[in-house]
Amino acid sequence: MRVADDSVQFPHEVVGYQLEQGLSLIGAWRKYRRLTQADLATRLGISQPALAQIEKPDAKPQPKTLARVARALGVSVAQLRE
Repeated sequence: MRVADDSVQFPHEVVGYQLEQGLSLIGAWRKYRRLTQADLATRLGISQPALAQIEKPDAKPQPKTLARVARALGVSVAQLRE
C-alpha cells in the first residue's frame, strides 16, 4: 500500500532567509528566486508598497492573494504558509 507524502519541502536557503533575516515565507521565496519587490509586484500587477505589506512577517494575505503570489513565484500555496 502506498502512503501519500503530504510534507511540504523548502530549499535550505529559503529557511535560512526566514530564520536569519526574519523574512516572511513570501519574502524568503522572492529572495530565493532572485527577485526584487518591484519585480514581483510587477508580476502581480500591484505596487511595490502593496507587496511590502503582503510580505510583512505578521501579514495574513487573503487566500486568493496567496494563490496569485504562489503562481508568480512558481511555488505551491502550502509553501507560503507557515
